[in-house]
Amino acid sequence: MIKLLILCEGNTDQILIGSYIENTTNWKYVSAMKSKPFEEKDINWYQKGSDFLGIWECGGYLFKQQIELICKRERLEHEIQNLLIITDHDDSKAESERFEEVKNDLMCGLESDDLGELAINKWTIVHYDSAFGKAFCNVGYLLVPLDKQGALETFMLDALSQNREGALDTIKQVEKFIQNYKSEIYLQKRRDRIKAKLGISLSVFNPDKCFRIMKEIIDSVEWGKLDLSDSQFKMIKDCLDKY
Repeated sequence: MIKLLILCEGNTDQILIGSYIENTTNWKYVSAMKSKPFEEKDINWYQKGSDFLGIWECGGYLFKQQIELICKRERLEHEIQNLLIITDHDDSKAESERFEEVKNDLMCGLESDDLGELAINKWTIVHYDSAFGKAFCNVGYLLVPLDKQGALETFMLDALSQNREGALDTIKQVEKFIQNYKSEIYLQKRRDRIKAKLGISLSVFNPDKCFRIMKEIIDSVEWGKLDLSDSQFKMIKDCLDKY
């Protein structure tokens, strides 16, 4: 049984969420499974006992293709207990248009009216018909960061400011530099500027290791000791603890 399947936008999201789960729970990454659902896709799998947890990198904020595959499989063979879509809170569309698209894709795919009750940053029980009878799945839509516009990199900077001595002052200086930076070629998009803030800050924190891979940097943070990460990913912990 798949205890939880998480859809996220990119590789950094996938690595961070996986690191958080391994750091705060007893779930462990598995490189091989006897039978992998959606095995050709970019999914990292974790295991606890006989249950599995997957984090699916979707390559952007459009989740339609992945949702269609999930719904098609669920209606043939129900095996996903909890489905969580995690997306950047990068603009107001994340709370409106993107949210409505996800809700409509799920509603059409599962042929369920329960999706009308789907709310942002909350779990909703969705009932639908599978080939073997009535089934249900807990569905959630989670914004990162929770309470302000930004992206996963914004959350990481906030977390790093709690985790390292002098980090907050460094991050503020980097933000000021990016704010005043002018170029007709580079950092033209707001999302690029957010990524640059994280990249420059990490280079300052570890100048000798600035080319170190992202996973090592993320794993160096003690996520389980940060109040910020517990509040941001409360839906994940609630799901793994309760359902």
